[in-house]
Amino acid sequence: MTVLLGWTLVAASIVAGLYYCALGIAALKHLPNATEQDRVVGWTLWWFLEAARYDEQGKILCRRGAIIFAVALGLAVPGYYFALRS
Repeated sequence: MTVLLGWTLVAASIVAGLYYCALGIAALKHLPNATEQDRVVGWTLWWFLEAARYDEQGKILCRRGAIIFAVALGLAVPGYYFALRS
C-alpha cells in the first residue's frame, strides 16, 4: 500500500514539475529589454528566484513558480521514500 502511495506522489510531483516548466516558458516573454544573460537565466531551474528581471506579470508567474516548485519537491521527496521503501 505504501508503494502505491509513493508512486502516486511521484506522479503528482511530475505533473507539478511539468506545470512548473510551462510557467517558466510563459515567463520568458515577460523579460523586458532582455539581454542574452537574462534569457539564459530564464531557462535555468531557478528562474523564479530572479523575479526582479521580470515585468509585473512575470513577477506573478515567479511567485506561482516558487509555490509550484515547493509543491513538486514536497511531493517528490516522500513519494520516492515510500516508493523505494519496499
